[in-house]
Amino acid sequence: MAKDKLYLFAGILFYISSLSFLLSATLFDNSKVLGYVLFLVLFSLGTLFTILYTKKKTLSKKN
Repeated sequence: MAKDKLYLFAGILFYISSLSFLLSATLFDNSKVLGYVLFLVLFSLGTLFTILYTKKKTLSKKN
């Protein structure tokens, strides 16, 4: 159960950090490409951890 909450927490943390990189990429001109790349990577990780959380939650409900 604690591992499930950890997946959810990591997913939310990756989403928040990805949005901060997106904001910095749009505000500052010198690191635009790096900001967008980091946004995509962190957003993908956030999605992955959120999917893992929902999959574990669904499997635990079936049992």
